[in-house]
Amino acid sequence: MNLLVTGAGGNVGARLAPRLRGKFPSAQLRFVIHHSAPSALSFPDEIVVTDLTHRDDFDRATQGRWDGVIHLASLTDVDACERDPQTARAVNAEVTRRLCERFRDKRIVFVSTDYVFDGTHGSYAPSDVTHPQSVYGSTKRAAEEMVLSVSRGLVIRTAGIYDWALGKTFLSFVERCARAGQSVRAATDIHYSPTWADDLARALIGLVDSSACGILHFAGSEAMTRYQFARVVVSELDADEKLIMPATQDSLGLVARRPADSTLNSESGYALSGVCPTPLAEVLRLPRGESRTL
Repeated sequence: MNLLVTGAGGNVGARLAPRLRGKFPSAQLRFVIHHSAPSALSFPDEIVVTDLTHRDDFDRATQGRWDGVIHLASLTDVDACERDPQTARAVNAEVTRRLCERFRDKRIVFVSTDYVFDGTHGSYAPSDVTHPQSVYGSTKRAAEEMVLSVSRGLVIRTAGIYDWALGKTFLSFVERCARAGQSVRAATDIHYSPTWADDLARALIGLVDSSACGILHFAGSEAMTRYQFARVVVSELDADEKLIMPATQDSLGLVARRPADSTLNSESGYALSGVCPTPLAEVLRLPRGESRTL
């Protein structure tokens, strides 16, 4: 299976690259990275650095004979999306539309988000009605609809991806503050299912060449608040847990509204991918950068 991977410069892409090579040792793989992304990718395969929102760059990056696409590319800064809806639509929806037009008869696996839900009850199943409350959630939902329109499209919703590699996740932020003795205000009213990037990469490997289509959820199995997540991090770092200060999302000055409870029911995703998520505390005890068994 020759695969094109968009958005490969992030934490999931860094974890996914060596796993894809191990799964498909003789395949052609191309990893597309946004030109402004501080890539964590170092695996020696074909890498294209470009901006997929530019039509000519898109055409050059996607040319070739591909059996499937793993579409990770996204503007995930929720507040930035709210400030600049036009850019959010261009990155999250328009690029997806072009991919679906070009690869309509191919396998397309798209990573979406829990933010397509309004957060009124949590433990969302793939079949539950979506009602995004932010520009980010709306543009990702629009992209989902495009992927679902192709014959072999698979939408995988996830939540709160964390890892160490790029230093851009909530985990890395909490760690930096804790080691510097700085306090962190974390929301007690935002419930979610934080997901280790390596677990999601393993799930993608299990699903990309499967027959699964439609919508699946794959997120961490632990439901927690941002405050609880931060407390686990500082506890495992043996830092002062008093550095984590409880707050409400209204008090944090967020531009975009976060769902109050966007926890995901991922049982079907676990079963079909064959991957059981790693508990947060266990991830934090692993040597930095280590992966689970391939």
